[in-house]
Amino acid sequence: PTLLAAQRADQDGDGEVSAAEWRRHAEAWARALPAQLTLEVDGTPARLAVGVPRWSLIDGAAGLAQLRLAVELGTVATWQGEHRVVYVDGARPDEPGWRE
Repeated sequence: PTLLAAQRADQDGDGEVSAAEWRRHAEAWARALPAQLTLEVDGTPARLAVGVPRWSLIDGAAGLAQLRLAVELGTVATWQGEHRVVYVDGARPDEPGWRE
């Protein structure tokens, strides 16, 4: 998945992904994410607000880099008492990788 992400992030096509290119890639990913996630409280969709995305390259298997993208999502919660909360992550279902 990191190799595919690098190909998408390399906007100038020079074969190297700069920190600025990774940042722009993370920002675009974060903007698109709420449309791929579902958060419902008692059957009512909750609107998700996107925080500032963070990216890092960490050591992966076989000496390859692994891209980690993280973003905090929030919603306004005015509920009290017990509620049924359903969260579904439908982002990039065909790509392997972690979803935390």
